Amino acid sequence: MKKNEPRIVFGILLIAAGVLFMLQNLGIVPQAAGLFWSFAFIIAGLGFLYWLYSDREQWWAVIPGFSLIGVGGVIGLSELGLDDVGGAFILAMIGLSFWVVYAMRRDFWWAIIPGGIMASLALLILVEPLLPADAPVGVMFLGFAATFLVLRYLPAEGADMRWALIPALIMGVMGLMFLIAAVSLLEYVLPALIIAAGIFLVVRALQGSTTA
Repeated sequence: MKKNEPRIVFGILLIAAGVLFMLQNLGIVPQAAGLFWSFAFIIAGLGFLYWLYSDREQWWAVIPGFSLIGVGGVIGLSELGLDDVGGAFILAMIGLSFWVVYAMRRDFWWAIIPGGIMASLALLILVEPLLPADAPVGVMFLGFAATFLVLRYLPAEGADMRWALIPALIMGVMGLMFLIAAVSLLEYVLPALIIAAGIFLVVRALQGSTTA
């Protein structure tokens, strides 16, 4: 950053604080203090992103940048009575920061994992009030599975990503089991799957005997 830029940022915060507190004293914006801190955290996050914009080698700055914006968003949403989505917002912002890291540095394939996990947790919070018990957990595990599936097929310089199919399969099966349990179909689906597996084995055995 240039020498004068921190003073400019601090000056903007002072102006915002003065305006918000004036509005609070006038009774126009009763939650001015909370909105000020929301604005302050967002400005701090934008400062890190500007640092990254000025020097692309400082890739790590994107993580505190988006995280601070997420904190500011949570405070602002809480002041506006939207507490239910605040947690999802900050998790989504943190997850987004890791996706940006991967977009900047394709050799940092590891960033896909926390990026996908944070996005899945954010989705869990959003769908929890809408779905029956256990179903949101199933959605979360399917998000984890999708993360590793993406990791398998996205380009990762200098790394063999075939191993990612194993956790993708495990997480996918767990997600489906939770979804099935949530709609009370497990007692029917599990026997059906066992029967289907038995039929498959019998058919394969019969095909092998006819070709021998």
